[in-house]
Amino acid sequence: MSQYETVDTLVERRSAPRQIVSLPATLKLSEDGSPIACTVRDISEGGARLKLESEIVLPQRFQIAIAPHNEVYRALLCWSKGDELGVAFEYDDDDQF
Repeated sequence: MSQYETVDTLVERRSAPRQIVSLPATLKLSEDGSPIACTVRDISEGGARLKLESEIVLPQRFQIAIAPHNEVYRALLCWSKGDELGVAFEYDDDDQF
């Protein structure tokens, strides 16, 4: 299985297909808060599924920096279950994935 593999075995309700990945990332919940390590498990133009090291309560909106280039995205929390969560990326008109 390659690092980037389209998820096609599930019923896809998203507008952009997700790719299975395992990328280190950090969450920034506030300007003065400590970063929280996580792993991006799958990603698309519209969002991602993340796995945290432990279950924590997150705010509705936060930033995520994804390796290897530490691209920073504004994220909207869509769902959470245990130590996994789904986010939608929020873009301005001039932003690109």
